[in-house]
Amino acid sequence: MIKKFFLINIILSTAAMAFAQEKSAPATTQTENGQVVIQFQQNTTQPIKPWVVYVVHKIDVNKLLQRYRGNNNKVAVPDSMPQYSYNITTGAVIDETGHIVTRLVNLDPLDKEQNITIITGEGTSLPATFIGLDSPSGFAVLQAPSLKIAPSTAPAEIKQGKLVKILSTDVTQPLPTSNPQAPIALSPLIKSLNGEIDTTSPYTKVRGIMTVRSAKLFSRNDSAVVTSVDDQLVGLAQYAGVGRAYLFPIELIRSTIAKRVIDKKDSVPSGWLGVKGVSPFQLSSQEKAALGAEVKAGVVVKEVTAGSPAASGGILPDDVIVGFNDFNVISTGDLSQLLASSPSGSRVKLRMFRQQKPLELNVELGARPLSEQSFELMLWEPTVQAKSEAAQIDELLRRREELGAQLRSYSASPNSQEKTEALRELQLEFNQLFDRLRALGYTGNQISNVPDPSNVKNMQAAQTCSFNAGFTARVLTPQLAASWGIPSPMARTLYVIEVVKGSSADTAGLKTPDILLGTSKKVVTCAELKSQFASPQGNKTLKVFRKQQSLSITIKGQ
Repeated sequence: MIKKFFLINIILSTAAMAFAQEKSAPATTQTENGQVVIQFQQNTTQPIKPWVVYVVHKIDVNKLLQRYRGNNNKVAVPDSMPQYSYNITTGAVIDETGHIVTRLVNLDPLDKEQNITIITGEGTSLPATFIGLDSPSGFAVLQAPSLKIAPSTAPAEIKQGKLVKILSTDVTQPLPTSNPQAPIALSPLIKSLNGEIDTTSPYTKVRGIMTVRSAKLFSRNDSAVVTSVDDQLVGLAQYAGVGRAYLFPIELIRSTIAKRVIDKKDSVPSGWLGVKGVSPFQLSSQEKAALGAEVKAGVVVKEVTAGSPAASGGILPDDVIVGFNDFNVISTGDLSQLLASSPSGSRVKLRMFRQQKPLELNVELGARPLSEQSFELMLWEPTVQAKSEAAQIDELLRRREELGAQLRSYSASPNSQEKTEALRELQLEFNQLFDRLRALGYTGNQISNVPDPSNVKNMQAAQTCSFNAGFTARVLTPQLAASWGIPSPMARTLYVIEVVKGSSADTAGLKTPDILLGTSKKVVTCAELKSQFASPQGNKTLKVFRKQQSLSITIKGQ
């Protein structure tokens, strides 16, 4: 893959294959590693709308190295390093003056003299000017004034479950050859994935950003253009983990993200607070005791930079930051990402604890230096304030189940480039997911290390079972039972995670999260419950535990 990578050593180790030519017709160029040939393919079987374009970004590898080293990063450099690498991605034309929005993860926002070319679906090649980077969203705004393409007009309707097409550039690469002078041929082509919009995330309600899901979404699909099945523009996608991406609606991009860059005619920095802190799970027992309270989540402030927004706003060392506007702060990673996704100049409300007492402070964010913008793709989603720690843990465990199922599926498949890509990205997301679980104090199974794909069959995902009576249940972990104040003998039984409205279970009064009780000697298992509901005839009586009370619920047979 040559599009998007997480770490600089991955970028540079593959850079020898990441070459392109800024013309749409087949062309060659001589480099220090031999000839490079690129041919942009025509989408003959599935025509692409004119406002969907290729973006070719020529990157000076030496400049990239200097930037990383300037930020105190360690860089692994291959023996044969090319002078240039190319990032080939997908963009959308957003207005009649030739502005294009895309994502270029190896872009230096301080360098306005970028070498960027736009290639239309018809093969027209045009130079583009870099206007600026919207750091909070990670989208770059370009302009090709001579690009005479009318943008998409009426945006497509966005609703839960809506089917969409995810258009992104894929680059076919040849197998490595032992001849270093052999030409390298690359064939970029905009391909389409089928996806579905998810508007149920709390992130949607407070930020206006949706989620789009598709089984084969990987980091190379970052910056995809999302359209309806009838080719209306929906928005742009930002990779958020295997099988899902954040969906930025086109109206949000036009009216806010691109507008603030175009109005400023420059990059828009992310917010800066000016504190150094640690996550509670990084503290020793003595340090926790010194705070005088049981600190489970948040960011414990260790240093406040003089003259910073934090200092002006009244933040002190040993304050514990637990909330940022409508979001919970679980760890330092949460606070960093919330700041990175907020524009400088934003006024934010911080929820805190100082000497065990709750406190709220309003702080106006400063500007984070553009040289410090992150290169990594986002694999993170904030949690809204209303969610309890137990609910947050349960949400992460559900995501772990999804990842585990994908990991098992890919591990059992034949070796391929897609399998290698999937296993690498799954393990990266597992790492981040486990860090968030640790920050929430979860110590359940499979958290001590990343699952090994070679031993993936031994991974035990939490068991879930669904019933025609209209409800779904999941195994209750001891940790979740303890956090809910449920007696330990009830741990490892089942609890209700969904009841279908209007179903037999709903009519009978079953609710989430009812605990399903077995006999006094053992808990209920999915297999036992399946057996009980095997016949649709006859009434089924369930013993449940709800709000510290035992109840009996009778579900009528069909």
